[in-house]
Amino acid sequence: MEKEHLKKLLSFGNMKVGNDTAIFNMNPAFRCPSEELGLCVIASKCYAKKAERMYPGTSPYRERQELYWDSIDADTFADEFIQSVSKKKNPIKYLRVSESGDFKGQSDVDKLSDIANQLGKHNIVVYTYTARKDLDFSKKSKNLIVNGSGFMVSNNFYIIKEKEDKSDKFLCPGGCLKCNLCKEEKSRNIAVLEH
Repeated sequence: MEKEHLKKLLSFGNMKVGNDTAIFNMNPAFRCPSEELGLCVIASKCYAKKAERMYPGTSPYRERQELYWDSIDADTFADEFIQSVSKKKNPIKYLRVSESGDFKGQSDVDKLSDIANQLGKHNIVVYTYTARKDLDFSKKSKNLIVNGSGFMVSNNFYIIKEKEDKSDKFLCPGGCLKCNLCKEEKSRNIAVLEH
């Protein structure tokens, strides 16, 4: 079987994320490494699983993304990404990785960091969320923004049941169209209301 080109495996924007953002998943939610390792604190309320249950085409699409991710190196991903976005009407400023799933291991962190270095030369910021507090992010690219789920990497992203009034914390507005909290390395504590 011939390898699929990345352009068929990218989505662009959605109701929360603007059209300046490409989205790619390393794996589907139903096979999330963080949940399998007991590291995800919201596995029972996973938003990505909901999409996979509601829309029959979502899981197979994310499985194809996973096959692609596992079969290519960082250079191929970066080259195909730039080819895929270079002629888009809306310029791409961000690559969001893992709307579903998470890093399988350290090699995924290292690969994504290498990709971020290459995309940074094209002024494209790479960002992601992870519950993999067991992995080493100390040598990650400066162009890779990692929002730790309940722990600090570039930022600390965590769930709250009601609004908190603390000056050292930021509240996620629930949409990224006019917000960059998670797209900048600022050591922020970013709370999101459970929904």
